[in-house]
Parts: sequence; C-alpha cells; structure tokens
Amino acid sequence: MPAVLKSRLASEDDTRALDTCPPARGNVGTPIKREGERQDANSAGHYYRCFATAADEGNDSAMNVLVKDMLCKFRGSEKEKREFVSWALFNADFARFRGQTVLDMLNFLERSSGVRNLSPQDFKYLAIQISTRLHPSAADQALVNVIFMPVLSELQKVGVVPGGGYGVTHYPPQIVYLAFALLSKLLAVDDHEKALQLFRLLFERSYIPPESVQATPTSSQNFKLIMSLTAARACIHWGYRTFAHRLIIGILPSGPDTQQSPAGSEATSLATDFLYSTLTSPRRPEFSSCIDLIIRLHPVSPVENGIIRTAYACAAQHNYAHDATRLYAFTRQLDDGTKQLYPAPQNDQLLWLLKYMAAERGLTHLARTLVTEVTEQAIFLPVRLRADFIATVASQGFATCARKLWERYSTGKDRQTIVGSAAVMVRMMSLFSSLIRQKEEALVELEQRHSGAAFLDNQDDRVLEERISDLVRFVDKVLSEFVRSHEPLESAQHENLTSLARAYFIMGDVNKGFDVFKIILDRKEVPDLYDINTALTSLAERHPRSAARIAERMIERGLKPDSVTVGTVVHHALLRKDLELVQDVVTQGSNSWGVNFDMKTISSLLRASVGKDFDVFGGSVRSRLEEAFDIITSLRGPNASIVSSPQMGKYMVYESLRAREFEIAFKFWNALLRGNAQWSDEEQVFIRRQIAKGIRKQGKSAKQNLRWMLRQLREPPKGT
Repeated sequence: MPAVLKSRLASEDDTRALDTCPPARGNVGTPIKREGERQDANSAGHYYRCFATAADEGNDSAMNVLVKDMLCKFRGSEKEKREFVSWALFNADFARFRGQTVLDMLNFLERSSGVRNLSPQDFKYLAIQISTRLHPSAADQALVNVIFMPVLSELQKVGVVPGGGYGVTHYPPQIVYLAFALLSKLLAVDDHEKALQLFRLLFERSYIPPESVQATPTSSQNFKLIMSLTAARACIHWGYRTFAHRLIIGILPSGPDTQQSPAGSEATSLATDFLYSTLTSPRRPEFSSCIDLIIRLHPVSPVENGIIRTAYACAAQHNYAHDATRLYAFTRQLDDGTKQLYPAPQNDQLLWLLKYMAAERGLTHLARTLVTEVTEQAIFLPVRLRADFIATVASQGFATCARKLWERYSTGKDRQTIVGSAAVMVRMMSLFSSLIRQKEEALVELEQRHSGAAFLDNQDDRVLEERISDLVRFVDKVLSEFVRSHEPLESAQHENLTSLARAYFIMGDVNKGFDVFKIILDRKEVPDLYDINTALTSLAERHPRSAARIAERMIERGLKPDSVTVGTVVHHALLRKDLELVQDVVTQGSNSWGVNFDMKTISSLLRASVGKDFDVFGGSVRSRLEEAFDIITSLRGPNASIVSSPQMGKYMVYESLRAREFEIAFKFWNALLRGNAQWSDEEQVFIRRQIAKGIRKQGKSAKQNLRWMLRQLREPPKGT
C-alpha cells in the first residue's frame, strides 16, 4: 500500500474496522459495522479506504465508480478532492482505469491547478501511461489532445543529434522518449495530422535516423504503414523496444487474408529484425512482448526457427519460464497443420522447462507433451542431465515415458549415470510400485467379480496378470541394476545405501530395508533422521500402523525418533482417518519414545502437515491444513493446552491466509484465537479483517453458514 494512503488511514479514527466500503454501485462489498463506530460515507478517508479495498480485490469497476463519485458527489473541500484525484492518478495501477475516468480526472486538474503545472516527472508518467497503458476507448482522442501540445512544445526546444562519433554515444533527452510514446498512440488512434507533426520534428532533429527512412519501401501509398515502419526502426535504433513492439503490432495484418496482405512482408521483415535485436538482452516485459509478437506473427508468416531457438535460450538464461511455457504451448497446440513446425527446447532448456511445468499448477498436460516429444522423437539429452530428467519424469507419474527413457539410457558407455543414480532409482521404485499396487487391487476386484467362474480362463484377468508380472520384472531390474552398480554394498556411499533402504521400504520389504541400515551401523555410521524419516514415509504411505510399530523398533535399535518422525506417521494416519492411531502416536511419543512435546515440537509436527519444507508428505495445501486442524482437535489431555495457545493459532491462521483458504483460517481462528486472544489487539483486528474479506470474496459454504462466520468475526465473545 502506498505511503500516502497509509498516512491517510493512520489519521482516521476507524482504521481498525472490519468494513470494506458501502454497497455502492461499484459492488465493492458490504461493510461490517461495529457498534458505536462512526461511519461517514462522504468523508475523504472513507473514499481512500474504499478505493484501496477495491484495488486490493481487483474490482476495477468499483475503482472507476469511486473516482466518478468523488468528482461529482463529494461534498468536501476542493483541496481534498484534488489530493484524492492526484493520489489516484499517481498511485493506482493506471491500466485499471477507463479512458473516460482518466479524462475526467485530467479535466478536473486542468480546472483546478493545470496539467501544465505538474512536475516534469509527473507529466512524463502521465504521458507514458496514457500512451501505453490504457485500453482503447472513445476518450483516446481527447486524452492525446491533453498531452500533445506540451510534448510538441518541449520537443521543439531539443537540438539536433550530434554528427560523427558523438552521435554514437548520444543518449536522447527525456522528451524524445515521450514523443515516440505519443507517436505510437497517435498512429493507433489514426490521428495522422498530429502524428505527422511529431514525426517531422523527430526527423528534423535526426531522432529518426536516415537509415530508418531508407529501409522503408517507397512503393506503398499507405501513410500509416510508412510512418509506423520508419518510426519502429527508429525506436529499435534508440532501444525503445516497447514502442517498437506497439508500432509493429499495429501494422501486422489480421483476418483470413493476412498472408496475401501487401503490408505482410514488410511487417514480417521488421518484426524479425525486432525479435533478433530484442532477444539479445530483454527485460522480462520485453521478453513477454516478444512471445506476444511471435504468436501474432505466425498467421502472417511462419516465424524463423532461429528465433524460436533464440527465445528458448534467452528464457533459460534469464529464467523467464512462464513466457517460455507460453511459447511452447502455442507451438504445440496449433490447429493449422503446423504442430511440429517449430523446434522444441534443447539441452539444458529441456530440464529447466520441465521442472517449471512440474512445479506449476495446471501444466501437467503440457509437461506430458514435452516429455512425450523428448521420448518419441528421441530428442538428445546431454549425459549430465539424463538422470535428473528421468527422475523428474517419474516424479510426475509419466510411467511409460519414464520407462522408455530409463531403458534407452541404461545401456552403453554412460549407463552408470542412470542405473547408479539414487534419485532415478527411488523415483522409479515409488512410481512403479504404486502402479503394481493399483494393478493388484484391480486384479483382486476381478477375482471377486469372477468368483465361481473359470477365473484362469478369463482373458482380461490373464492380461492383467501379465501386466503385473511385466511391471514386477521391470522394478526388479531397476533395483538389481542399482545394487550391482554399487557392489559391494559394504563400501557403497552412505547416500546410496539410505536410498536403497528407502526403496526396499517402498516395495514393502521391511527386513531388507533394515538389513541395509545394519550395514550403515556396522560401519559405525549413524543414519540421520532424514534418512529414517524418508524411509518411514514410504512405509507409512502403505501402512501407517506398521510404520508406528517400526518407530517402536527404532527405539530398540538405538535410533531415537523426533517430532518429524512422529509427524510422518500422524500425517498418513490422518489420510486414512485413523484418529485413534494419531492419539496413540502422540501419547506414546510423549511417554515411551521420549519426545518432548513442548511448543517447539508441536510446531514442528504441525509444520509437517502444512509447511512447504515438508513436501515429502505430498497432498494439496488445503488437505494438509485440514489434517493439521484434525491433529489439533484430536489431541487430549496435557497436550491440548499447548496447541490451543494464541501463538499456535496465529501460525495456523497465517498459513491458511497465505494459501487463500479463508474458511479454514476461520476454523483455526474460531478454535484457537476467538476466546484466547485480546479482541482489540491490533494484530487480531487485522487477522479478523483479512478472514472476513476473504470469506466475502471466496466463501464456498452455504450463505447461512457464511453469515454466521461473519457474525462471529464481528461480535466479540461474551465477557470480553
């Protein structure tokens, strides 16, 4: 929130209110009014609060309505009105205003203090925002009229670009930057008269270089095309990439006859030059503009493969993964028969892009497309990337591709990088053991369905049995190749042994898993708790109660579990709704295992359910938050007072708010904070306000339940 707004709010008496703003025409929201609280709907402070709330919630319509109401209905002083308009112009996201709203504000300032009296920096800001940020509207012509004469007058004072070597190092003054910004806007609104005035002045001052004019075709009679091509090349010359992009987009033909358009070849040539020039060292917005241009250019003319490769290389170098994903998605989802026209990412770019897709929501299908392309088209993977790539593929559950890649690269002189990789082996074991379990469960269902029939003669059953046998053989091969690559195990590296133990636990072979741990202990090495917890996690995924028994055996073998070990078992017990086991494990952890359940330990256990540092447990954020709530409510006895502390409540509420799970945040607040924290405390007021705001915006429960939650947030408990 801007400092000027903070100072405004700090001076108001009702800053701690839970209200957002009144249910006006902008649909900003319904206020929660506390008893005895003054609500002046026409105070300047109220407008600031409503505007800030609308901005925070992305309610553009309300922002524009509030400005209009301030200009037309506000009964305060002109000074207050002028300050609000100035603040809105220079602090809000300009693109969220309608063109007419901006024009109304500028007209008010012109009557009040004059736009020409703005500081040079403020005027530059307005000129750039009007020229580049506003969506097209009927007010465009009037807006450019406001800023045209000041820009033209200042540009007339500028001298000519120095000749010779001085021109090479010359940097244009600020007004030249504004002039090109305004020129792009004038061409967009087809105001050719004013555009020509600016163009002529820029040419006379040599800010449109002669080579830009020489490169423009003389055969065309299209005034806008000629001026746009020339101005765009001048922008490229001076490094004004944003304006060059806007000018090029403005002249690219569209519609069914784009490839036959006479402007197409000239625009394509210019766009190609722009892309090669910009992709050398783009900032993030410039790179995003390049991807937009590639997408826009494709219907006009196929983009050069060199540009696509350069774009991927640039994205990987600067970590512009989001836009690289947009580019890949576009090139692989074309419906014009050119699906494989453009090249895929190469070398390091493949792993980098796959990892990004794997980490982001909603990109699983695109990640599968990339992996399938690498697998089916045998795209080269450098040796140093193969293990990490296959492990990532397996972690995403792409079993067919993971197996093909493992089989492809597990032979030859570089096979050791694959068969000896602990990460690959563990990921493959986890994925394919899960597949085997699924097939076995399906086979059991078939057996039950075919009980009393000639089961062995059923073709579907035989196919399923053969599939299971094939998967088991493959898993055995992966595991045996890993063991063979590290024999003798007595001299294998510590990390490889712990990974092997984990693999045995994944497969349910607990005895072999402990045999591997015994090798570690015989070497006088002690498995760290991370090793133990990862192995225990694998077992807990299948059998939480068996994992609890293993934890008891750990005590017998001198391996003392900590709160993370307890959290591992508790987490998977909760997944199976086994709250009895949850209570037993926590109680046993306190009494028999020697785990000290102080505040720090309880926090660690809860973090195991909701914190990002414990992604080994998996599951969605929402499910982990719900599990954490179940942990808290399942504890009884002396532990109950620990988890019901305000500190624990605040932690869980903030985690829920961060995940935008507002109704779960309310559950934690209602259970842990409502009756245990000071109602008027500033932080508690802030927490209640954030929960209420989120519930209004995203509440998913029945309306009656939502009203009850909002009432609980508004009304303090009796006796406070």
